[in-house]
Amino acid sequence: MIKAATRFFIFVCLFAGVLGYSQNKKKFSSIPNMLQQIDPDDKVGSWVLVYNNYGKGEEIKTSGKLDYVPQFSGFNLFPSEDSFYYIAYSEGGKISYVLDTEGLKRFVGRIDNAQEAAIVLASEGYVVDEEFKDLAGNYHEDASNYYLDLGKVTSKECPYQKTHYTLTVNKATGTITHTKDNGTYIELYNKKCANNPRLLKIEKRKNPRKMSLKKHPSADNTYETERLILRPMSPLEDRDFVFDLYNRPKFVQYIGNRNVNSAEDAENYILNRFAPQIEKLGFGNYLLVTKEGNEKIGAVGIFQREGLEILDIGYSLLEEFEGKGYAFEAAQKVKSIALDDFGLSKISAIISKDNISSQKLIEKLGMRFKNTLYFPAKLRN
Repeated sequence: MIKAATRFFIFVCLFAGVLGYSQNKKKFSSIPNMLQQIDPDDKVGSWVLVYNNYGKGEEIKTSGKLDYVPQFSGFNLFPSEDSFYYIAYSEGGKISYVLDTEGLKRFVGRIDNAQEAAIVLASEGYVVDEEFKDLAGNYHEDASNYYLDLGKVTSKECPYQKTHYTLTVNKATGTITHTKDNGTYIELYNKKCANNPRLLKIEKRKNPRKMSLKKHPSADNTYETERLILRPMSPLEDRDFVFDLYNRPKFVQYIGNRNVNSAEDAENYILNRFAPQIEKLGFGNYLLVTKEGNEKIGAVGIFQREGLEILDIGYSLLEEFEGKGYAFEAAQKVKSIALDDFGLSKISAIISKDNISSQKLIEKLGMRFKNTLYFPAKLRN
Protein backbone atom coordinates (compact mmCIF):
# COMPACT_ATOMS: atom_id res chain seq x y z
CA MET A 1 0.00 0.00 0.00
CA ILE A 2 1.19 3.51 -0.70
CA LYS A 3 1.21 6.33 1.84
CA ALA A 4 0.71 10.00 1.01
CA ALA A 5 4.09 11.02 2.37
CA THR A 6 7.51 11.71 0.94
CA ARG A 7 9.52 8.60 1.77
CA PHE A 8 8.73 5.07 0.71
CA PHE A 9 10.39 1.70 0.73
CA ILE A 10 10.70 -0.03 -2.59
CA PHE A 11 10.77 -3.81 -2.76
CA VAL A 12 11.92 -5.41 -5.99
CA CYS A 13 11.53 -8.98 -7.17
CA LEU A 14 14.06 -9.77 -9.91
CA PHE A 15 13.73 -12.72 -12.22
CA ALA A 16 16.44 -11.78 -14.71
CA GLY A 17 20.06 -12.60 -13.97
CA VAL A 18 21.95 -9.82 -12.17
CA LEU A 19 25.38 -9.48 -10.66
CA GLY A 20 25.84 -11.29 -7.35
CA TYR A 21 26.94 -9.33 -4.33
CA SER A 22 28.19 -10.66 -1.02
CA GLN A 23 30.90 -8.35 0.24
CA ASN A 24 30.39 -6.74 3.61
CA LYS A 25 30.30 -3.04 2.78
CA LYS A 26 28.64 0.05 4.12
CA LYS A 27 25.63 1.28 2.19
CA PHE A 28 25.17 4.83 1.09
CA SER A 29 22.08 6.43 2.54
CA SER A 30 19.60 8.32 0.39
CA ILE A 31 20.82 10.94 -2.08
CA PRO A 32 19.55 13.84 0.10
CA ASN A 33 21.40 12.46 3.11
CA MET A 34 24.56 12.06 1.04
CA LEU A 35 24.39 15.64 -0.16
CA GLN A 36 23.98 16.84 3.40
CA GLN A 37 27.43 15.37 4.17
CA ILE A 38 29.09 17.98 1.94
CA ASP A 39 31.71 20.03 3.77
CA PRO A 40 32.68 22.84 1.35
CA ASP A 41 35.96 24.72 1.41
CA ASP A 42 36.49 27.42 4.04
CA LYS A 43 36.05 30.18 1.46
CA VAL A 44 32.32 29.36 1.27
CA GLY A 45 30.15 31.23 3.76
CA SER A 46 26.47 30.44 4.25
CA TRP A 47 24.90 27.90 1.90
CA VAL A 48 21.58 26.22 1.23
CA LEU A 49 20.87 22.84 -0.41
CA VAL A 50 17.51 22.82 -2.22
CA TYR A 51 15.55 19.85 -3.61
CA ASN A 52 13.16 20.84 -6.39
CA ASN A 53 10.44 18.31 -7.17
CA TYR A 54 7.80 19.06 -9.81
CA GLY A 55 8.56 22.78 -9.53
CA LYS A 56 8.38 22.97 -5.73
CA GLY A 57 11.61 23.73 -3.87
CA GLU A 58 12.41 22.35 -0.41
CA GLU A 59 15.44 23.35 1.63
CA ILE A 60 16.97 20.13 2.93
CA LYS A 61 20.05 21.71 4.47
CA THR A 62 20.81 25.26 5.55
CA SER A 63 24.13 26.54 6.83
CA GLY A 64 23.47 30.10 7.91
CA LYS A 65 20.98 32.64 6.60
CA LEU A 66 20.99 33.35 2.89
CA ASP A 67 18.84 35.58 0.69
CA TYR A 68 18.86 33.77 -2.66
CA VAL A 69 16.74 33.54 -5.79
CA PRO A 70 14.99 30.18 -6.42
CA GLN A 71 16.44 28.31 -9.41
CA PHE A 72 14.63 26.32 -12.08
CA SER A 73 17.41 23.96 -13.10
CA GLY A 74 20.06 21.99 -11.25
CA PHE A 75 21.97 18.74 -10.94
CA ASN A 76 21.16 15.12 -10.20
CA LEU A 77 23.24 12.27 -8.80
CA PHE A 78 20.63 9.85 -10.08
CA PRO A 79 18.88 10.74 -13.36
CA SER A 80 15.34 12.06 -13.02
CA GLU A 81 13.22 14.10 -15.37
CA ASP A 82 11.07 15.70 -12.72
CA SER A 83 13.41 16.65 -9.88
CA PHE A 84 16.80 18.19 -9.30
CA TYR A 85 19.01 19.78 -6.64
CA TYR A 86 20.83 23.06 -6.51
CA ILE A 87 23.01 24.89 -3.99
CA ALA A 88 22.98 28.60 -3.25
CA TYR A 89 25.98 29.94 -1.37
CA SER A 90 27.74 33.15 -0.42
CA GLU A 91 31.38 33.75 -1.27
CA GLY A 92 33.10 37.08 -0.82
CA GLY A 93 29.77 38.81 -0.30
CA LYS A 94 28.35 37.45 -3.57
CA ILE A 95 25.55 34.88 -4.00
CA SER A 96 26.45 32.05 -6.38
CA TYR A 97 24.71 28.84 -7.44
CA VAL A 98 25.70 25.24 -8.09
CA LEU A 99 23.56 24.01 -10.99
CA ASP A 100 25.58 21.16 -12.51
CA THR A 101 27.91 18.37 -11.42
CA GLU A 102 31.03 20.25 -12.51
CA GLY A 103 30.06 23.14 -10.26
CA LEU A 104 29.25 20.65 -7.52
CA LYS A 105 32.75 19.19 -7.80
CA ARG A 106 34.28 22.63 -7.39
CA PHE A 107 31.98 23.40 -4.47
CA VAL A 108 33.00 20.23 -2.63
CA GLY A 109 36.69 21.00 -3.09
CA ARG A 110 38.86 18.67 -1.05
CA ILE A 111 37.26 15.26 -0.49
CA ASP A 112 36.55 14.71 3.21
CA ASN A 113 34.45 11.52 3.23
CA ALA A 114 33.19 8.67 1.05
CA GLN A 115 29.95 10.52 0.33
CA GLU A 116 31.87 13.47 -1.07
CA ALA A 117 34.00 11.11 -3.16
CA ALA A 118 30.85 9.66 -4.77
CA ILE A 119 29.40 13.14 -5.27
CA VAL A 120 32.55 14.35 -7.04
CA LEU A 121 32.50 11.31 -9.34
CA ALA A 122 29.04 12.35 -10.52
CA SER A 123 30.83 14.91 -12.72
CA GLU A 124 32.32 11.95 -14.61
CA GLY A 125 28.97 10.25 -15.16
CA TYR A 126 28.93 7.85 -12.19
CA VAL A 127 25.79 7.50 -10.10
CA VAL A 128 24.78 6.10 -6.76
CA ASP A 129 22.11 3.96 -8.35
CA GLU A 130 19.04 4.10 -6.15
CA GLU A 131 17.39 1.58 -8.45
CA PHE A 132 19.90 -1.12 -7.51
CA LYS A 133 21.89 0.28 -4.61
CA ASP A 134 23.11 -3.19 -3.56
CA LEU A 135 24.93 -3.41 -6.87
CA ALA A 136 25.92 0.18 -7.48
CA GLY A 137 25.93 2.13 -4.26
CA ASN A 138 28.20 0.70 -1.54
CA TYR A 139 31.64 1.52 -0.25
CA HIS A 140 34.40 0.76 2.21
CA GLU A 141 37.62 2.53 3.07
CA ASP A 142 41.04 2.07 4.61
CA ALA A 143 43.69 4.53 5.77
CA SER A 144 44.63 5.53 2.22
CA ASN A 145 41.63 5.05 -0.07
CA TYR A 146 37.89 5.02 -0.56
CA TYR A 147 36.54 2.05 -2.52
CA LEU A 148 33.25 2.97 -4.17
CA ASP A 149 30.77 0.77 -6.03
CA LEU A 150 28.96 3.03 -8.49
CA GLY A 151 26.83 2.67 -11.58
CA LYS A 152 27.19 4.35 -14.93
CA VAL A 153 25.00 4.50 -18.02
CA THR A 154 27.33 3.06 -20.65
CA SER A 155 24.91 2.87 -23.57
CA LYS A 156 21.81 4.88 -24.41
CA GLU A 157 20.75 2.51 -27.16
CA CYS A 158 17.56 0.52 -26.56
CA PRO A 159 17.80 -1.16 -24.16
CA TYR A 160 20.00 1.36 -22.41
CA GLN A 161 22.75 -0.26 -20.41
CA LYS A 162 24.15 0.30 -16.94
CA THR A 163 27.55 -0.97 -15.84
CA HIS A 164 28.84 -1.54 -12.32
CA TYR A 165 32.28 -0.18 -11.40
CA THR A 166 34.49 -0.34 -8.31
CA LEU A 167 36.62 2.79 -8.11
CA THR A 168 39.59 3.39 -5.83
CA VAL A 169 39.88 7.05 -4.80
CA ASN A 170 43.00 8.26 -3.04
CA LYS A 171 42.12 10.15 0.14
CA ALA A 172 45.06 12.51 -0.05
CA THR A 173 44.68 13.61 -3.67
CA GLY A 174 41.06 12.79 -4.53
CA THR A 175 42.16 11.09 -7.74
CA ILE A 176 40.96 7.74 -9.10
CA THR A 177 43.87 5.32 -8.89
CA HIS A 178 42.09 2.20 -10.08
CA THR A 179 38.86 1.40 -11.93
CA LYS A 180 37.42 -2.11 -12.03
CA ASP A 181 34.71 -2.87 -14.58
CA ASN A 182 32.37 -5.43 -12.99
CA GLY A 183 30.21 -5.77 -16.07
CA THR A 184 26.64 -4.88 -16.99
CA TYR A 185 24.24 -5.22 -14.11
CA ILE A 186 21.06 -4.08 -15.81
CA GLU A 187 19.68 -3.39 -19.25
CA LEU A 188 16.45 -1.43 -19.36
CA TYR A 189 13.89 -0.51 -21.95
CA ASN A 190 11.87 2.65 -21.54
CA LYS A 191 8.70 4.00 -23.09
CA LYS A 192 10.63 5.55 -25.98
CA CYS A 193 12.18 2.24 -27.06
CA ALA A 194 10.40 1.06 -30.20
CA ASN A 195 11.86 -2.43 -29.68
CA ASN A 196 10.59 -2.85 -26.13
CA PRO A 197 9.66 -6.56 -26.13
CA ARG A 198 6.95 -6.16 -23.51
CA LEU A 199 5.17 -3.46 -25.50
CA LEU A 200 5.63 -5.42 -28.75
CA LYS A 201 4.14 -8.48 -27.10
CA ILE A 202 1.14 -6.51 -25.89
CA GLU A 203 0.62 -4.89 -29.29
CA LYS A 204 0.56 -8.30 -30.96
CA ARG A 205 -2.06 -9.68 -28.60
CA LYS A 206 -5.54 -9.89 -30.01
CA ASN A 207 -6.82 -9.73 -26.49
CA PRO A 208 -10.24 -8.69 -25.19
CA ARG A 209 -8.48 -7.15 -22.20
CA LYS A 210 -8.14 -4.02 -24.34
CA MET A 211 -11.92 -3.56 -24.54
CA SER A 212 -13.49 -0.50 -22.97
CA LEU A 213 -14.46 -0.92 -19.33
CA LYS A 214 -17.50 1.27 -19.75
CA LYS A 215 -19.26 -2.07 -20.02
CA HIS A 216 -18.95 -4.85 -17.50
CA PRO A 217 -15.78 -6.85 -18.28
CA SER A 218 -16.10 -10.30 -19.77
CA ALA A 219 -14.81 -13.50 -18.22
CA ASP A 220 -11.58 -13.11 -20.21
CA ASN A 221 -10.69 -10.17 -17.98
CA THR A 222 -11.24 -12.19 -14.82
CA TYR A 223 -8.89 -14.27 -12.68
CA GLU A 224 -9.55 -16.64 -9.81
CA THR A 225 -7.80 -17.88 -6.69
CA GLU A 226 -8.98 -20.50 -4.21
CA ARG A 227 -11.30 -18.07 -2.46
CA LEU A 228 -11.42 -14.96 -4.63
CA ILE A 229 -12.45 -13.61 -8.01
CA LEU A 230 -10.31 -10.79 -9.40
CA ARG A 231 -11.97 -8.67 -12.07
CA PRO A 232 -11.55 -5.13 -13.47
CA MET A 233 -13.79 -2.57 -11.86
CA SER A 234 -17.07 -1.54 -13.45
CA PRO A 235 -17.68 2.22 -13.24
CA LEU A 236 -21.37 1.85 -12.46
CA GLU A 237 -21.47 -1.38 -10.46
CA ASP A 238 -18.44 -0.70 -8.30
CA ARG A 239 -18.45 3.05 -7.78
CA ASP A 240 -20.18 2.89 -4.38
CA PHE A 241 -17.66 0.33 -3.16
CA VAL A 242 -14.70 2.41 -4.36
CA PHE A 243 -16.17 5.50 -2.68
CA ASP A 244 -16.39 3.55 0.60
CA LEU A 245 -12.95 1.92 0.31
CA TYR A 246 -11.09 5.08 -0.67
CA ASN A 247 -12.45 7.00 2.29
CA ARG A 248 -11.61 4.43 4.94
CA PRO A 249 -9.14 5.80 7.54
CA LYS A 250 -6.47 3.15 6.85
CA PHE A 251 -6.68 3.75 3.11
CA VAL A 252 -6.16 7.48 3.58
CA GLN A 253 -3.34 6.82 6.08
CA TYR A 254 -1.32 4.38 3.99
CA ILE A 255 -2.34 5.21 0.44
CA GLY A 256 -3.55 8.78 0.54
CA ASN A 257 -6.54 10.99 -0.10
CA ARG A 258 -7.66 10.46 -3.68
CA ASN A 259 -10.31 13.19 -3.44
CA VAL A 260 -13.04 10.66 -4.19
CA ASN A 261 -15.77 12.59 -2.41
CA SER A 262 -18.83 11.05 -4.03
CA ALA A 263 -19.98 8.00 -5.96
CA GLU A 264 -19.73 10.10 -9.13
CA ASP A 265 -16.09 10.89 -8.31
CA ALA A 266 -15.48 7.16 -7.87
CA GLU A 267 -17.07 6.41 -11.26
CA ASN A 268 -14.84 8.98 -12.95
CA TYR A 269 -11.79 7.64 -11.12
CA ILE A 270 -12.43 4.14 -12.47
CA LEU A 271 -12.99 5.47 -16.00
CA ASN A 272 -10.06 7.88 -16.07
CA ARG A 273 -7.42 6.09 -13.97
CA PHE A 274 -8.03 2.35 -14.04
CA ALA A 275 -9.70 1.69 -17.41
CA PRO A 276 -7.01 3.35 -19.63
CA GLN A 277 -4.20 1.22 -18.23
CA ILE A 278 -6.06 -2.06 -18.74
CA GLU A 279 -7.02 -0.98 -22.24
CA LYS A 280 -3.40 -0.10 -23.02
CA LEU A 281 -1.46 -2.86 -21.25
CA GLY A 282 -4.00 -5.59 -20.54
CA PHE A 283 -3.53 -5.50 -16.77
CA GLY A 284 -4.26 -3.04 -13.98
CA ASN A 285 -6.44 -2.74 -10.89
CA TYR A 286 -8.79 -5.59 -9.96
CA LEU A 287 -11.76 -5.75 -7.63
CA LEU A 288 -11.60 -8.56 -5.07
CA VAL A 289 -14.82 -10.52 -4.66
CA THR A 290 -15.22 -13.56 -2.40
CA LYS A 291 -16.48 -16.73 -4.04
CA GLU A 292 -18.37 -17.57 -0.88
CA GLY A 293 -20.87 -14.81 -0.24
CA ASN A 294 -20.01 -12.74 -3.34
CA GLU A 295 -18.73 -9.89 -1.14
CA LYS A 296 -16.59 -7.05 -2.43
CA ILE A 297 -13.67 -6.87 -0.01
CA GLY A 298 -10.92 -4.78 -1.61
CA ALA A 299 -8.70 -4.25 -4.63
CA VAL A 300 -5.33 -5.42 -5.92
CA GLY A 301 -3.41 -4.41 -8.99
CA ILE A 302 -0.27 -3.99 -11.06
CA PHE A 303 0.30 -0.30 -11.65
CA GLN A 304 2.25 1.65 -14.23
CA ARG A 305 2.93 5.13 -12.90
CA GLU A 306 3.87 8.12 -15.01
CA GLY A 307 7.50 9.04 -14.41
CA LEU A 308 8.51 5.64 -13.01
CA GLU A 309 9.88 2.78 -15.09
CA ILE A 310 8.95 0.12 -12.55
CA LEU A 311 5.63 -1.73 -12.42
CA ASP A 312 4.42 -2.28 -8.88
CA ILE A 313 1.91 -4.35 -6.93
CA GLY A 314 -0.57 -2.47 -4.76
CA TYR A 315 -3.56 -3.58 -2.71
CA SER A 316 -6.14 -2.42 -0.20
CA LEU A 317 -8.76 -4.24 1.87
CA LEU A 318 -11.72 -3.29 3.98
CA GLU A 319 -10.63 -3.58 7.61
CA GLU A 320 -13.18 -6.29 8.41
CA PHE A 321 -11.50 -8.65 5.92
CA GLU A 322 -7.92 -8.15 7.07
CA GLY A 323 -6.01 -10.93 8.82
CA LYS A 324 -7.66 -13.69 6.78
CA GLY A 325 -4.93 -14.16 4.17
CA TYR A 326 -6.92 -12.51 1.37
CA ALA A 327 -4.29 -9.85 0.66
CA PHE A 328 -1.48 -12.38 0.23
CA GLU A 329 -3.68 -14.65 -1.89
CA ALA A 330 -4.59 -11.76 -4.20
CA ALA A 331 -1.08 -10.28 -4.39
CA GLN A 332 0.39 -13.69 -5.18
CA LYS A 333 -2.08 -14.01 -8.04
CA VAL A 334 -1.29 -10.64 -9.62
CA LYS A 335 2.41 -11.40 -9.30
CA SER A 336 1.74 -14.57 -11.30
CA ILE A 337 -0.29 -12.58 -13.84
CA ALA A 338 2.62 -10.18 -14.31
CA LEU A 339 5.22 -12.89 -14.77
CA ASP A 340 3.33 -15.68 -16.49
CA ASP A 341 0.70 -13.90 -18.58
CA PHE A 342 2.67 -10.82 -19.56
CA GLY A 343 6.25 -12.01 -19.34
CA LEU A 344 7.53 -9.24 -17.07
CA SER A 345 11.03 -9.82 -15.71
CA LYS A 346 10.74 -7.50 -12.72
CA ILE A 347 7.95 -6.34 -10.47
CA SER A 348 8.15 -4.01 -7.49
CA ALA A 349 6.09 -2.86 -4.53
CA ILE A 350 6.13 0.65 -3.07
CA ILE A 351 5.26 0.67 0.63
CA SER A 352 5.16 3.46 3.19
CA LYS A 353 7.85 3.36 5.86
CA ASP A 354 5.43 2.73 8.75
CA ASN A 355 3.25 0.11 7.04
CA ILE A 356 4.93 -2.87 8.67
CA SER A 357 2.21 -5.43 7.87
CA SER A 358 2.44 -4.70 4.14
CA GLN A 359 6.23 -4.92 4.24
CA LYS A 360 5.95 -8.40 5.77
CA LEU A 361 3.40 -9.46 3.16
CA ILE A 362 5.60 -8.30 0.27
CA GLU A 363 8.63 -10.09 1.74
CA LYS A 364 6.47 -13.23 1.98
CA LEU A 365 5.99 -12.94 -1.79
CA GLY A 366 9.75 -13.31 -2.21
CA MET A 367 10.51 -9.65 -2.74
CA ARG A 368 13.28 -7.87 -0.86
CA PHE A 369 13.95 -4.30 0.22
CA LYS A 370 15.96 -2.27 -2.25
CA ASN A 371 15.93 1.37 -1.26
CA THR A 372 13.98 4.33 0.09
CA LEU A 373 12.62 6.82 -2.40
CA TYR A 374 10.84 10.15 -2.45
CA PHE A 375 7.52 9.58 -4.12
CA PRO A 376 5.83 12.67 -5.59
CA ALA A 377 2.07 12.91 -5.20
CA LYS A 378 1.80 13.24 -9.00
CA LEU A 379 2.93 9.64 -9.44
CA ARG A 380 0.51 8.03 -7.03
CA ASN A 381 -2.44 6.09 -8.41
